[in-house]
Amino acid sequence: MGSSAQPRIRLATDARREQLLRAGVELLRVRTPDEISVADVARSAEISRGLLYHYFEDRDAFVVAVLERASEDLREALRVDPELSGRERIEAAIDAFIAYAEAHAAGFRAVLTGGVANRNVAALIERTRERDLHAFVAGVAAIAPDPGAARGSRVLRAALHAHMHFMEGAIVRWLAQREMTRQELRELIVRALYGTLAAAQAVERSSGSEGDRGRRV
Repeated sequence: MGSSAQPRIRLATDARREQLLRAGVELLRVRTPDEISVADVARSAEISRGLLYHYFEDRDAFVVAVLERASEDLREALRVDPELSGRERIEAAIDAFIAYAEAHAAGFRAVLTGGVANRNVAALIERTRERDLHAFVAGVAAIAPDPGAARGSRVLRAALHAHMHFMEGAIVRWLAQREMTRQELRELIVRALYGTLAAAQAVERSSGSEGDRGRRV
């Protein structure tokens, strides 16, 4: 009988932890990671402040866990309809990225402009960027004439890494300034991406190095 009660306890604990993480992710709409306080979370989740420390070692550990959950949410949002064409999938993912950034504007701007003091958070951001770059390369390679070669292209990887920073910078400025419409922002990012791909292709075509030979975008 004792053993049958254990799963119920574990599920209740997981549910409470999930509730706290969700409360933290929601706060990223209006708070930077450094601004999230235990009091904010306790009030949002309707718990005592001390209860949060039952699930997380300290506030910094909680903030890192919140950003990990936000990263998972974004990755899920970027899963677009597989029935779309390759280009349509890429553009739908850009739409989803802009929408997520807009919905979590305060946290997004702070994370991408270096406005976070926590070293663990900075390390998490770098890990997330590398994972997202890997997925970005895979998505673009899927529409290339030779997907395998494109996935292995060092030029393509460098080009898409640069475009990720361009896209993030354009979105951060848009969130702060709103000097163009959302549609104009989208068009700018999409056109810049195709320009970046064209540049990468031109570099590879003119390259005479053994390592890049045959790896066309």
